[in-house]
Amino acid sequence: MVLAALAFYALVAFVVVAAGSFVGATLALQVYHGDRAGSLSLRELVRRLNNDTR
Repeated sequence: MVLAALAFYALVAFVVVAAGSFVGATLALQVYHGDRAGSLSLRELVRRLNNDTR
């Protein structure tokens, strides 16, 4: 029972860290590209992650 609870909390912690990393990377891309307004479409995010200059 204790092991299951520990595994659950480890999974929750991993999800929180992964989500935080994604949000941090998104905000870093916005600041790096000069978009301080905070609006970024999914298409724009994918374009930037792929380093597409078109």
